[in-house]
Amino acid sequence: MMKPILLLSLLLPLVVTGQEKLPPKYLRLVPLGELPPWKEEIRGDRRIQSPPEPGQMPPSKIQVIGGNLDGFGGNLYLRRLTNYYSIAGKQQRLEILEKGEDPPWISHAMPKASHTLAILFRDLQEMTWLKPIVKIVRDDLQAFPLGSMRLVNVSHLEIAVKVGDQDPVFIKSGESGQQKLKEGKNLVRVDVIDPDGGNKMIFQNDFSIRKGQRVQSFVFKSQGLVASRPARFTYEVDRFQDPQSLFKSQPSPAVEAEIAPAGTEGS
Repeated sequence: MMKPILLLSLLLPLVVTGQEKLPPKYLRLVPLGELPPWKEEIRGDRRIQSPPEPGQMPPSKIQVIGGNLDGFGGNLYLRRLTNYYSIAGKQQRLEILEKGEDPPWISHAMPKASHTLAILFRDLQEMTWLKPIVKIVRDDLQAFPLGSMRLVNVSHLEIAVKVGDQDPVFIKSGESGQQKLKEGKNLVRVDVIDPDGGNKMIFQNDFSIRKGQRVQSFVFKSQGLVASRPARFTYEVDRFQDPQSLFKSQPSPAVEAEIAPAGTEGS
């Protein structure tokens, strides 16, 4: 009869080997928000933009623990999707550090799905990046197929989105919905629904997509009490690329990313 200690010693390498073979998770990030109000100061005879106050912008440089970034740059643009991160399968939490700082700026349970999108936005009460909120959505083609538009609502209001002649889809705060798109132009209208039941249009325009594309879109709470619209809509046409093929020959270094200059942010 095999002794328990000997049996454990034989099984332990199998457990370790199994952990090492865990496949990586593929993740992209998108920070949603607006630039802070423009402020400037005079130094000598020059006007210089004042730096943002704490919490008005995400950290200028971040590090994703256990992450390797596809591509040559790690810039993080407001309202723009990053390249893919490949994160070690054994990583238990999604941890994003402000470079040189501790504890993590963001610590969130690692997504279970293999392909995901992490949506980052300010908390809806204090509206500060010091307390960011993370919403994870699946990003694979089974969950989000080509030829469709996905709208993720991280604002404080319910929204209605209508594509062409299709019936509108109503999306509550914190939820998402999808609409089919045709190749070519698609008229898209997005309304927010006020607490009193009234509608207010925040976006209407044509989307033009080609074969093999899909549209990532988001609604987030506007900045400031006097904003002309209670929520803002933003979108990006996305051509899916299998992230597994991007990391076949790449090592796994630490990753750094930084906020792009104000003049180059996406729409």
